[in-house]
Amino acid sequence: MNNIELNIIEAYLVNRWSHRVIEKRILGLDSPVRGGGYVAMSILHQYGIRGSHKGMLAGKGFDRALFSKCKNISSYLEFIDSQNQAHELSSDSSPNIVLENNVNNFIELTSEEFSALIQASDMVIQMSNEQYCAELDYSTASILKLNGHLDKRFHSSSPSNIEALSELYGVYYGELVRRSLGGKWVRTHGDIYGLLNVGPNERTVLPMDILYNRLVNTKESLLYNYIALKAG
Repeated sequence: MNNIELNIIEAYLVNRWSHRVIEKRILGLDSPVRGGGYVAMSILHQYGIRGSHKGMLAGKGFDRALFSKCKNISSYLEFIDSQNQAHELSSDSSPNIVLENNVNNFIELTSEEFSALIQASDMVIQMSNEQYCAELDYSTASILKLNGHLDKRFHSSSPSNIEALSELYGVYYGELVRRSLGGKWVRTHGDIYGLLNVGPNERTVLPMDILYNRLVNTKESLLYNYIALKAG
């Protein structure tokens, strides 16, 4: 996505410019008084933007960097909506959004264990991207892609597969959370892996449990969970 495309998207969503005005002012094309505008419309359609979206972000601003990561209007709006909802929640009123257990006696990972965990997470990215074009990359925007990937590929998995998948993708989600919100990987004597000191309230988070809940309940949102952590 280049700056010209972002200029077009912003002009349509924020400034309410018509397709013909966009072509004239941004693309430097002459559009007829009647008809025309098809070049601008085609560019907008590439990102899922239709007539119903015109001017919908007027007065709300447009995050160009975020849209570049989301790459379509649906993902962008879902991210913004989840962010707004999470900021309205207090930590006391959202026990089901931030899944955590008060597990005592966590053990800090050795350097070898930590390296193996990172390798496992990187393997999830490589496998998912190569086999399913999932576009996972540790970015916040890739949480939406992970949500869609789980819905598309594993919505009818058996209980045994769900447990294995929660371990597999829990490592990736946990590492994404650690890289963006801080925290430290630890484990219990029973080899339950978790993150300590995540986010501003230094929560204890069990990523594999979060993924398990996501796989058995498709209404759970990983993005909602993440933003609730970020908001504290």
